[in-house]
Amino acid sequence: MKGQKKGFTIEEDRLLVRAQEIIEKSGTLPDAPVLCDVNGDRLVGVIGERKSAIWLVKNMILQAVTHHSYEELKLVTVYSKREAAQWDWVRWLPHSFDEMRENRFVSSSKSAADALLRELEGVLKQRSMEHREDTVFSPYYLFVFTEMEMAQGQAIMNYLLSEGNNGAGAVFLYDHIHQLPKECNTILEVEAGQGVLFHKQNANIKRKFQIDFFGEKLYEEFARIMAPIRIEGSGAQALLPSCVTFMEVYGVRTPKDFRLARMWKSVRTNESMAVPN
Repeated sequence: MKGQKKGFTIEEDRLLVRAQEIIEKSGTLPDAPVLCDVNGDRLVGVIGERKSAIWLVKNMILQAVTHHSYEELKLVTVYSKREAAQWDWVRWLPHSFDEMRENRFVSSSKSAADALLRELEGVLKQRSMEHREDTVFSPYYLFVFTEMEMAQGQAIMNYLLSEGNNGAGAVFLYDHIHQLPKECNTILEVEAGQGVLFHKQNANIKRKFQIDFFGEKLYEEFARIMAPIRIEGSGAQALLPSCVTFMEVYGVRTPKDFRLARMWKSVRTNESMAVPN
């Protein structure tokens, strides 16, 4: 909310004073969500106290899969075995499967991560070759790395960290800011359930937020509920035809196929052209 700035006046304007009071009181909206635009920023780093950071990233995943179907969003989660209890629940999300639901985009070991990221490297490489300014790739691939070692040396990072749009973004859950890729501009720093969001280019502007904490069981319960969800008529079957001809509407191929006499006898204009009362 913005208003006229108070300047020097001989007589006090009660209405102006009241307006200033309302602006000051309404300057901060309590309990409002803080936006972290992973799609726009593409690379997001989450650092700080580990327990709070894990909670935050888990909440970000919940938010993403709740508002986007598995046809729009693919979730790629790479984590270590020592934190498997925190992340195994993502295996149930339909967003963690490939198009044929034969393989999961989930890895809890270095060897499995190498194979998974090598496969997806081909997808991003192809997209980078097809990239144009107005291209919108679908589905969007959201990568979540919880260990720096899992991402280091991976060829796919050349495409994830590039400036071009390839329909992919990444969240890096590391301990310290110096561990994040230098291309990562958006930072979420957390401590004891509190956090700040800032951009490295404008680090003096920070937005404070509070992490929502849920029960540990909620994440797996949520993922298991979503697991059997299927979108009927998905993919090519869901596309509407660009046009429908007059004869296709009546289910005929040639004008001779029209049975005009029968159509005139069966028509009920008093019903089909009735005007509601």
